[in-house]
Amino acid sequence: ILIFTESWLGGDDVLPPLPGYVAFHFPRQAPGRRQARGGAVRGGVAVYVRQHLAAHTTVWCRSTFGTHAWVRVDKAAGLTDHLLLAACYIPPKQRTTHSQDIAGVWEDLATETAAAQAEGLVLLAGDFNARTGTLKDWDHSDAHDGMHNAALMDVVLYTHESMAQLPVCTQRCSQDLIVNEYGRALIAMCRSTDLRFCNGRTEGDLEGACTCFPYWGGKSLVDYFVACPNLMPCVRHLSVSPPSVGFDHCGVRIQLDCRAAAVREAQHSAGESGREPPVVHPGYRVSPAAVPVFAALLAEATSAGLEAQMREGAAAAQCMWDLDKEIGRAHV
Repeated sequence: ILIFTESWLGGDDVLPPLPGYVAFHFPRQAPGRRQARGGAVRGGVAVYVRQHLAAHTTVWCRSTFGTHAWVRVDKAAGLTDHLLLAACYIPPKQRTTHSQDIAGVWEDLATETAAAQAEGLVLLAGDFNARTGTLKDWDHSDAHDGMHNAALMDVVLYTHESMAQLPVCTQRCSQDLIVNEYGRALIAMCRSTDLRFCNGRTEGDLEGACTCFPYWGGKSLVDYFVACPNLMPCVRHLSVSPPSVGFDHCGVRIQLDCRAAAVREAQHSAGESGREPPVVHPGYRVSPAAVPVFAALLAEATSAGLEAQMREGAAAAQCMWDLDKEIGRAHV
């Protein structure tokens, strides 16, 4: 699968053909888009999918802001699960003529990512113009670093079983130590959806190589692969190509092994006892506004009774779910 950002093509333009691939075109059509010299439309993404995968690939969702689009590769292609891939190009803030053009992008990405994880494996890829330094992408408890964002930071509660299995809670590296506004927004989105950066912690790119070398000088890391926890065991290698003449961004390549049999072997080898690790995402998600109310209830003298009622309700719900499954099998 090939992803191109900044296609500079409008809605009436046709992507150039690439033998052996099927093209998916997502021009940037949001209000306030700017044009480059010669009338080309800035932004836009394109996805080329190999023909043997294209038969199982559909457009899952596209942004109303024109900044990203999702394609879904069905597991019928031989994968362990559906793969939902978001091709992203978030234009620099100074290139947006209207603030509302970008204001809701991060919220939309968070919402779409949560929905995508309910369907399968999730991977975000592209140019986010986000400089994240080495900020943690997994520690929900760090409020002191200025990363708390009430619009994005839903509270995620995990079971005791999944707490011990939270994947890739390791420090990542980056050759770009600067953090900008988009970087903070991307980190907050990752924390709220349990996504992990592949850059800076994957074989082939353990140092977090810079990916952008502007014509006016300098360098930065703004092009990322960001994966859901269940996809991380499938990541085999990530590489950043040297800068090419005429381009200010490097090519970034990730190698995934999502074949059904291979992934099962990887999951078994990762487990300490040879058993399947518990599924971590999505846990239980609640609105931040409900947390103070919940805390107040637990502080009351009747909190023990409340907890007992919750456990009874959860047990009853599980029994009903098991019964529904049995009834469903009987009908089949």
